[in-house]
Amino acid sequence: MAGFEVEVAENSQEVLQKIREGKFDLAILDLTVPGGMGGKELLPFLKSFSPDLKTILMSGYPLEDQKIGDFDAFLKKPFTIPELYNVIQKLLHA
Repeated sequence: MAGFEVEVAENSQEVLQKIREGKFDLAILDLTVPGGMGGKELLPFLKSFSPDLKTILMSGYPLEDQKIGDFDAFLKKPFTIPELYNVIQKLLHA
């Protein structure tokens, strides 16, 4: 509805495969992924393939700004579509 092209990945291996094969402007990663790499572990790999990639960390756990590390933004779950859209707009048009 907002005009974005979206790719979905089921696990960290699929994320890495997709980032190697295409150009992405933004990635939204969850802090924890059962049985796989969470966002903080995955971020260095993504940045090595795409240094200009904007990133949003999402989690149900409250995090302070200093704990989001090298991510460009943080969204606490649950969040609304307008909240997500506003964060994406700020990052892509900064």
